Amino acid sequence: MMELNELQNYEEMKDKLIVRLMNYENHKEILKNTYFMKIGDIAAAICITDKKTAHILDKEVLDKYINTVGSFSKVFLNACENTRQLYPPKALLNPTNIIFKNFKDPYTIKKINLAGLMITNDKAFLGASSIFFPGLLKNISKKAANGNDLLISFTSVHEAIIHEFRKDLGPEAIKEAVREVNDNLNNGTQNFLTNKIYVYYAAQDCVREYPM
Repeated sequence: MMELNELQNYEEMKDKLIVRLMNYENHKEILKNTYFMKIGDIAAAICITDKKTAHILDKEVLDKYINTVGSFSKVFLNACENTRQLYPPKALLNPTNIIFKNFKDPYTIKKINLAGLMITNDKAFLGASSIFFPGLLKNISKKAANGNDLLISFTSVHEAIIHEFRKDLGPEAIKEAVREVNDNLNNGTQNFLTNKIYVYYAAQDCVREYPM
């Protein structure tokens, strides 16, 4: 276990920081003790990792980091970049392909199938955080969705499912499918992230909760 003074040294720890997504309501008590980004009912917290586990950093430690670099957003962006380096994002053209680990480079995908594009990593570990990697969703929108908005759903903290936002693909149907998966697999577990649907707005280059 690391000593507190070791954890507080940003230069020593900065390459071990990652971003972990959590359901805000389910982790309110834990989140009271740290800083995080929040979109809808998803909280993005900064953790220290040894590649097998991720431990959330408390405010005392993060205050030291913020004092070193100047802002929480800089620490957060660094953690996003570290997450990309430690757990490079991978794409699955069909979510069922995860069984065979038929991974693709998400930056080269040219089409999103009707079943959706799964984004995770080759460890299938906290892969949902990939949506925060700068430029990832923008690239997918541009290359695989004709520059259109994207619908994002989460079947656990380990992956996100992306669809092109089209009139013939209703968010309500996607939401119902996600709820069914979560009810069957993630209900009451640490793997649950959200039943809500999110949208990547290409023109604004941002993610927001879909108003349903």
